[in-house]
Amino acid sequence: MDGVQSDLSQKIDNLQCSISRFANLNTVQEKENFPSQPHQNQKGIHEMEAKEGESSMVKEVKMVITLRSG
Repeated sequence: MDGVQSDLSQKIDNLQCSISRFANLNTVQEKENFPSQPHQNQKGIHEMEAKEGESSMVKEVKMVITLRSG
């Protein structure tokens, strides 16, 4: 019975150690951006200056930029 209790105690210690390492790893990753985390589009970077009599192509480009940047 003592051997079983010792084995269980050792397994619990191993689990605690593993959980602690996992928690530390998760904390380190939270400080940085996850690789799959999307970056928010910065509005206005790709905007073109409006001119009188814009061509239809410029208007179309602006519409696409607006749609993509939300």
